[in-house]
Order: sequence, then C-alpha cells, then structure tokens
Amino acid sequence: MFSSLLKKASTCPSFDINATTNDGQSLLHWASYSGSTLLVKALEEYNINCTLTNDGLSPVHYAAWSGSTSVLSYIVSQYNINANATDGYTPLVYSCRSGSVNSVKYLINNHNSDPNITDKYGMTCLHHSCHHGHIDITQYLIEVQHCDINKTDNYGCTLVHHAAWSGNFDLVQYLITEQGLSPTAVTKNGLTALHYASLSLNLSLVKELITTHQLDPHQADSNGKLPIHYAAESGDILLLELYVKDYKCSLSLTNNKGQNVIHFSSLEGHTYFIKYLVENHELDLCAVNDEGMAPIHLACSNGKLNLIQYIIEHIASSLELRHSKDGRTPFLIAVYFNQLEVIKYLISKNCNLSATNAKGSGAVHISVKRSHLNVLKNLIDDNYCNPNATDHQDCTPLHVAVADNKYEILEYLLSKSIPSMSVVWLREIKCVLDSPHDIYNNPHNAVLINVQDKDGNTPLHVACQHRQQNMVSLLLKASLSNNNLLITNKKGQTPLHLAAASGDKDTAEALLFSVTGSSTHHDLLTATDNEGSTVLHTACINGHTDVFNYLSSIYPQDVNAVDNRGHGLLHAACEGGDIGIVRTLIETHGLDPLAEDEDGITCLHLIAKRKELLFDFLMDTPVDVYQYLEPNIVSNPVPKDKFGRTPLHYASHSDNIRMVRYLIETFPCTPDDPDKNGYTSVHGACEAGSMELVQYFLTDLKYNALAETDDCKTMLYFASKSSNLELVQFLVDVFSLKPRPHDIEIAQSVNPDSSVVKYLQEIHYDLFLLEQRKVSGYHEKLEGQQVDPPGQDIVS
Repeated sequence: MFSSLLKKASTCPSFDINATTNDGQSLLHWASYSGSTLLVKALEEYNINCTLTNDGLSPVHYAAWSGSTSVLSYIVSQYNINANATDGYTPLVYSCRSGSVNSVKYLINNHNSDPNITDKYGMTCLHHSCHHGHIDITQYLIEVQHCDINKTDNYGCTLVHHAAWSGNFDLVQYLITEQGLSPTAVTKNGLTALHYASLSLNLSLVKELITTHQLDPHQADSNGKLPIHYAAESGDILLLELYVKDYKCSLSLTNNKGQNVIHFSSLEGHTYFIKYLVENHELDLCAVNDEGMAPIHLACSNGKLNLIQYIIEHIASSLELRHSKDGRTPFLIAVYFNQLEVIKYLISKNCNLSATNAKGSGAVHISVKRSHLNVLKNLIDDNYCNPNATDHQDCTPLHVAVADNKYEILEYLLSKSIPSMSVVWLREIKCVLDSPHDIYNNPHNAVLINVQDKDGNTPLHVACQHRQQNMVSLLLKASLSNNNLLITNKKGQTPLHLAAASGDKDTAEALLFSVTGSSTHHDLLTATDNEGSTVLHTACINGHTDVFNYLSSIYPQDVNAVDNRGHGLLHAACEGGDIGIVRTLIETHGLDPLAEDEDGITCLHLIAKRKELLFDFLMDTPVDVYQYLEPNIVSNPVPKDKFGRTPLHYASHSDNIRMVRYLIETFPCTPDDPDKNGYTSVHGACEAGSMELVQYFLTDLKYNALAETDDCKTMLYFASKSSNLELVQFLVDVFSLKPRPHDIEIAQSVNPDSSVVKYLQEIHYDLFLLEQRKVSGYHEKLEGQQVDPPGQDIVS
C-alpha cells in the first residue's frame, strides 16, 4: 500500500522525496524507525538521500531505536554506522533504549560497537538500559560484556538511580542484591534512589527502598525537594497518601524556592491530583512560591488547560490573579509561554486583555519580545489587543520588535500599518500616520510607525541606533511621508544622527537615498541636535570614519559647522580620537587645530583630556594624534583656554599619565604652571585622585607640594574631593599637609560617610588637641615664671 501511495504522490509537481520536518527528519528516518525493511527499500527506489536530523541522527540511529534487527542490519549495510548524534549517542545507545537485546548483541558482535563509550552526559549504554528499565540488556552488558557497574554519569547518578527512575522493581533489586550496588548513594544534587522511585509510580519500589534499604522519606535533595514533591510530580495519589499517612510527611513543606506539592503537581497538570489535594487536604489553590507563581500561573506556563479550567471554576478570581513579583496575569503568562489554546480559553472567560506587567508591557509587547508570531497574529487580527499600546517607557510593540531585531514580526506589524488603500482612507489616515504623538485617534486600529517613546525615539530612531539597516528599509517603505525622517527625539536627534552615532554607513545611505531629490535630503544633512551638532559632528565625535567620509563627500560645505559651544568638526574629531578623520579635516578641508571654541578650548585640550582605553593598542592613541598635530601648532605650542589652562592641565585632570609625560618632555610647560586662579597640573592630578601622577610630580620631579590656589586651596583639598584615602594619607604623612575645615567640607559633599571624611576629622581633631596643649603649656609656663613682689615693712 505504501508503495502505491508513494508512486501516486511522486506524480505531484511539488513532491519532494527528500523533504524533512522542522527537526530535520526525512521519510527514510521514519521508515527506519518503523522496523519495516520494505518501507526503506521502497524509498530507495526513488533515490532518497541519507541525511542527518538537526540533532545529528542518521537512519542507522532510528533503525537501532526501532529494535528490529532485520531493519538495523539492512540499514547498516547501506549507510554509515559510525555517525554519532550531537549528544554523543551512538546507534548502540538507541538499541539499549529500545529494549531489544538482539539488536544490542548484533551491533556489538557484528560491528564491534563499544558499549563503554560515554555520551556528553557521561552516560554509558549501561546507564541507558537501566534508565529505560531493560533488565535483560542490563544483565547482558554486565555479565557478558563486563561493563563497569560503578561508573556514574556527569550528575553523579549510579545505575541504581537510573533503574529506580524507570520503576523496574526487579532491575533495582538485581543491581542491589546481586551486583552489590549501594541503595543509599547520593547524586551531586543530593538525590537518592527514593527521589527517583517517587517519579516512577511504583508504590512497591518506594516501600522496598524505605523499609528494606532504610532510605529516609524526609531527606531533601540539595534544592530542598523531598520525595513527596517528586510523588506530586508523578501525580500518584496512592503514593502521596503513603508518604502522608505511613511516613508522616507534611504537605506544607516546601523546597528552596517555596514550592509545595500543589506547585509541583500544577507544573505537570495533574488536575485529579490537585482536586484531591484541595478537597481532602484543603491546600490553598492561590498559594505562591518564592518566585511569585501560584498554581494557575504554573499551569498556564505549561499549557495545562484542564487544570486551568478547574482552578478558574473553583476560584473565579484566579482569572486575574497577578504574579506577585512581576504583575503578570494568567493571560500574560500564557502569552509569554506561547500557549495559544490557553490564551483562547482565557479570552473566552473574558479575561482582562489590557492587563500589563510591572513594566507596563501588555500581551502584544510580550508576544513580540518572545517571538510568538502565532500569538501576535491571533491578538491583533481578531482585534483583541491594541497594536499601539505603550509600556511604562512609552514603547509600542513596534519599538520592541525593532530593538530586539524581530524581522519577521516587524514585517507583520508593518503590514498592519497600511490597511487596504483608497483615496478616502489615505486622506483620513495620513495625518495620523505622520503624527509622532497621537496614538488614540486611530479609527482603523492601524499600527502607527511614528510613535515616540519616553526618550522621543520612534521605531526608526531605534532601528538606526541598533544598526539594523534591513529594518530601516522596512520602516521607510511603510512610511507614507518623509516627515518621519525629521522627527527628533528629546536630545534633538534625527534618525540620521543616530545612524551616524552608531557608525552604520549603510543605514545612513538608506535614509538619505529614500529622500534623494527632496528638500528633506538637505534638511537631514543640516539638522542640528539640542547641542547644535550636525550629523557630521556626530560621526566625528564617535570616530566613525566611513560615515564621516560618506557624509562629507555628499555635503562638504558642512565641514565648517560649529555647535552651540563653538566646537567645530576638528574639536569633535579630536574628542572621538580618530586620526584619519583629523588628518582629512586638516589636510583636505584646511581646518585649524588651534581654532578656539567660546571657552578658548582648542582641539589640543580635548586630545590631552582623552584617556587611552584598554583596546587603544589596536588604534591610534591620543599621543599619536597629538604628535601628528605637532607641525601644525608651532605658532602656539602651549595654548591656554580662557581660564588659563593648558593641555597639561587637562591631561593631569583626566589622569592621562602617558599624555602628561609626553607634554612635559616635548613642550615648554611644567606641572607648576598656574591657571588664572593659581590652579596647577599638580592640583589637577590630586583632583583626579591619581596616586601615580601625584607621586610622579612631587617625588620624581620634585614640584612644590605646598602650592595653593588663589582661593587658598591646597593639594589636600583636591585630593579630598577625589575621595582617594591613600592619596590623602600620602599628602599628610609625606608632605605634612594639614587639613583645613574646607577640606573636610568638600569631602563630605562628595560622600558624607567616606573613609576620607573620618580620617580628616580625626587628623583635624588631633591637631586641635595638640594646639590646645601647646596653648595650655604656654600659659602654665608663664604662671611658673611669675615672682611675688618683695614684702614691705610696716612703718609705724
């Protein structure tokens, strides 16, 4: 019958003999698993390919899994037996799992398959046979193949643990009584054989382990999980009652995460078990674990619809019971875990479709972030949820899709931004789509693409910020107007500013190409943010050479632009630290490195201020840039800003040690040079909290440690401001600087409880006492030196 069906199917134009499932399983895999050699041969007549599944399984693995020796021998003769799955499972492992001792013997005896090979979990064939309860295979591997019975897997599980998990009473007894394995062994996570047996539904095995082998029913694993909790997972009422009545186990005990029996059973969806607990033991259906989950939340997360129905029927208010930590309702949890049938049921019970979690994210936000397109379509296509709902950051689902790079979801959402068009509709909706703010006046419930979040960013801003050129193209295509390119965020930045800041030349090109020939093209290139920076400033300050070269080539007249501070592009390029941009601006565009901003700051000050980063060995350092500029600054090698500060001041204040050394060794400047207030580079090093630089100035170069500014601030004042206790102590101990009240005050203003404050107060108090003692001693000395006047005789 299969042959005739296959023959008929092969006549269909779309028929593909090598088609696979989402897991990579082909028809040959399924035929091998069926145990039918005829099916395999029928497929081979159509030249089917031998492929691997996504997990690396070949048809040989599936044939071994079938337990059919005839299919296995045929498949092995045709295909490679040595291919291992990605988890390290060999075909022999699958034979051991199948329960066919004959196929196990066949692979070992005929193909020298090694039963002692371990998979990535540390399990051998013996572990697998015990795990699946196959006593005959286990006996063969132990008694004939002499496999190591004492080997544990990566989790510390012995053969007894695996056998107990299978629930095979005779196998457990065989391993303990005949092979002498310990019944009380504990895994790395603290599980005994009793924990595993409690999952197996074998009441007799549990009794045997407790009664005969003295395993403790009250012993928890390392996560605080008791055997009764494992019994709750299994859903076995008789086993539960055995623990409660015979062994006096408490139903209220929880594991380390605050989960009791009702939580463990809810995860598995054992409705009858939960009902029994509620009706016979009066357990609370609304009890939450330490993670904030009640039984209905756990059931929703795992799609246990019958249990959900029971809980809601039993306690109607549980329909809107919120997660105690993040505020999610059962509906939102079902959305989060992609449980579509549960979602449909909860909607039928009139759950709150506008519910949000603690971050303000609703069902649409969550389905987008979790990539649940099927859920998203259900919610939007059937008008259950507002596609333009905003969270606490005013982000719409469109923002989330772009930020999380959900391309397929973005495509779907944008398809909802343009309903079937008509001239009437276009007139009606155009103003809405162009608006960056209005998300309520939207009669067609269309997805709005220009909504701004709390930072003023539209989805297009976000796409540019994240260098997602493909998403930018989608958003531009969906837009009915160029106005969205000129929308600015709260920093005054257009999408092109953010593309320039991210260094994405392709995105910048896409934005400008979309408006070529229009006034928007010019407006984008000349737009300034709140600080007066153009897109060229932005590219320069972020050191993005490709973007700078592209923008300056299409709009060279902008190279002379200055921002609100008077910073030109060369200032910005020096802040960004890219020597290539600096060189182009000077050599190609003739910009002056000594040009000053409104505060008299030159690009030399900015280079000196820029610290070297850990990865600067891969790029030009600030010193490299400064050295390049040397021939261009001969007329004023040590420029001063309007406060009288030189680049050395800036380098010292930034703790830029390499730059400091370079400036001192190369130019006519010293750390003692004061600004207009007497502030020197040594003061700057103290303010930076740089112990290394201060030692270099005061110890190595012997500069004046007692220098004060014009307003009487010493080195100690600025060191105190830095909160560097070691530096403060160094100045006090080595150079005998004495704290003044304003030193303590500045330290307190930075951190009232800092160790610097306490140290300065102690030193200041000690000095006060010393001074008091000096004054007191002086007065005592004076008193001791006084002589009584000579007596006079009384003359009568």
